Amino acid sequence: MSKQHKQQISPQVFMMTRRRFSKSLLATVAATQCGLFEFASTLFADTTSGMRKANVHVVVVRPKEHKANITWPGGQVDIVAMQSTFTKTLNNAARELGVQLDVRPKPMATQEDLTAYLKEVKANPPDGILVLAMELFLWGKIINPMVQNRGDIPIIVYSNMSSFTGHQQAMRKVPRAILAATQDIDWLKVGLRMFHTMVRMKNTRIAMVHDRHKGKSPWSAWQWGPNFHYVPEGRWDDEIKKVDNSEEIRAIADYYARNAQKVVEPSHADILASVKVYVALQRIMQQENCQGITCNCLPFARRTGDTACLAYSRLQDEGIVACCEADQGGSTIMLLSHLLLERPAFIQDPSPNTVNNTLIASHCTFARKVKGFNDSYQAPYLLRDYHTRSGVAVQILWPTDTPVTVIEQAGNSMLVGTGQVVSNIPNPPSRQWGGCRTTIEIKMNDVYDTRNIIGFHQMVVYGDFERQLQQYGKLVGIDVKPITAETDKPKSQVAAVNLCPCRCHGEHGSRERLQEMSIG
Repeated sequence: MSKQHKQQISPQVFMMTRRRFSKSLLATVAATQCGLFEFASTLFADTTSGMRKANVHVVVVRPKEHKANITWPGGQVDIVAMQSTFTKTLNNAARELGVQLDVRPKPMATQEDLTAYLKEVKANPPDGILVLAMELFLWGKIINPMVQNRGDIPIIVYSNMSSFTGHQQAMRKVPRAILAATQDIDWLKVGLRMFHTMVRMKNTRIAMVHDRHKGKSPWSAWQWGPNFHYVPEGRWDDEIKKVDNSEEIRAIADYYARNAQKVVEPSHADILASVKVYVALQRIMQQENCQGITCNCLPFARRTGDTACLAYSRLQDEGIVACCEADQGGSTIMLLSHLLLERPAFIQDPSPNTVNNTLIASHCTFARKVKGFNDSYQAPYLLRDYHTRSGVAVQILWPTDTPVTVIEQAGNSMLVGTGQVVSNIPNPPSRQWGGCRTTIEIKMNDVYDTRNIIGFHQMVVYGDFERQLQQYGKLVGIDVKPITAETDKPKSQVAAVNLCPCRCHGEHGSRERLQEMSIG
């Protein structure tokens, strides 16, 4: 993640001098003119440096001396230069992510090398091992035995396409081990991000503002993290009362009003109140040493007339988990999306359209950085009121004809499906719809009947990440399943799926067989 858009996690509010504020305000005006808005982040400090870093070993497997006449990939490849390219790519990614990378530049080529290394990692296991497989004839001697005997340490074997089908079979069924056989050198960044995500998920703290969880702190919805920490709902109300109408607050409110396509229902006072909620949530996270927050926001809106929708939208744009309705599963998947996919995640109420066989996904808040924290794109939006006809909701207009991934946390499993956004459902003029303000229609892939989609408050992420989530799941031990339960498809179609190992029937029987064969 670039420095420009790095996550603003566990923020700490600091006082700004008038001189410093004037400079920031000028930056706000300039940012507004170019369609970007990073001013709010300057009010808070990034304190992620104290979080534990992932410790990853990089092991190079190749002959100590490359001889073109007896090795593969052969003399047309400069193995030493290629190793340098791989390690440079990994070192750059490690600096961006804050990963502690232990590169072993001396090639591993003998049984003695392997034995010594396995003894080392047994005594002091790293968080992960990334193997650079650079020699075809060392798979049986070094790579496969390492995968089989490294213990429970997650391991990725990266092969730059210098291996044949037979050499790739042994690690298919090995737990917490994946094979990345690809000519894409940048995939190494993805692999390193998987290890980073695994450790950061386990160590992230999310504030749970809901009195139902009193006395329950800490706990986790998933054994892989994050950890939730109880915060009384009264603290939320109290913190908001402490936020005054400062110049900073007014500048943020003015930005959202000025850059909206339209301010439909809310007054300027409503928008100011929403920005105060944003600051209050930041302060709660700071005080509780948390890197995310989820609140019991429906009673809050009824109780105060204010809403958290704009605050959630702004926090997600900053890369901070900000999840509606004190939803543990939603917060968990939102964090996973932020860390692994570098995308905000849209928590939504699902409503199948049985005429179009599409999924209607709606809620009253989402980030503007739909395409990712590193992407300059910011979605257009309207400022609306909430279900209670008060406060502020953010109606985000998604880019259409674009792929999305739908994700649900279910027990110790993760349910995943893909589709395309085909429309934004207007609200208004569709008063008869009556749903939440941000409402998109998704044409799901491989779904016979959208009523079979499992769960509630599933997360929608821009882009097709099904394969990457499957690989991550295998690496850390999460069971990844299709998001649909196809219980009533025609018998003839069931029979065809069971007999056919390809995806030509587009149903989950065939996909499950492919997953079993290929995840690696």
